[in-house]
Amino acid sequence: MVRRKLLLGCVAVALCWTDFSRAGEEIIAVIVSRSSPISTLGKEDLRPIYLTTKTVWANGQGIEPFNLPETSSLRTNFDSVVLGMNPDEVARYWIDRRIRGDVRPPRKVQSAGTVLSLVAKSEGAIGYVPLSDVNASVKVIARVEGGQVKAP
Repeated sequence: MVRRKLLLGCVAVALCWTDFSRAGEEIIAVIVSRSSPISTLGKEDLRPIYLTTKTVWANGQGIEPFNLPETSSLRTNFDSVVLGMNPDEVARYWIDRRIRGDVRPPRKVQSAGTVLSLVAKSEGAIGYVPLSDVNASVKVIARVEGGQVKAP
């Protein structure tokens, strides 16, 4: 009986810890310009865009992905969910791509405000920002929330 109570207590603590650790995560909005014909994308669409293996939208327009700095917690969360990689794995991926002479990584910008501004001005651009930073100049096409990519 004591073991059962101890086991149930451990499970309860683990469940509370999981919920608590996710509570601090900010919802990420994946954005495109207001004029973009793209309305929604899933993880299976975003991954090749941010690994730059997909470089053209269905309408023939070039894709210009924007990333935040590696030190950004938003970037770490985005890479973990969308790419399935931690920061070290992402760094090794891009080193390998450079050695092979492949395409360059997504353009890195210093702030979510800069991402908003650049994406708003270019129909081919895509980026991610905190959902709380989204304004009328862009369109949300996906959300990264709770370890998943979800519809806007």
